[in-house]
Amino acid sequence: MKALFNGKDEAAEFVREYLCNIFIYAANRIPEICDTILGIDNAMKWGYNHQLGPFESWDAVRCARFRSR
Repeated sequence: MKALFNGKDEAAEFVREYLCNIFIYAANRIPEICDTILGIDNAMKWGYNHQLGPFESWDAVRCARFRSR
C-alpha cells in the first residue's frame, strides 16, 4: 500500500486521491460514528471485510507523508 501510495504513475495518483478522501472522511466522522478510531477500524474490518481499517491504512502509508500530499 505504501509503495502504491508513493508511486509516480496514474494508478498511484488514483489510489492517492481515493485513500486521501477516505482518510479525511473517516477523520471527520469520529464523533458521529464512534468515539474511538479503533471502533471505526473494527467496523470497517468486521462489517465490510477490509483487511485494514481507514486509520490502520493511514498508518500504513505513514501519516507524515500523507499530510504533505
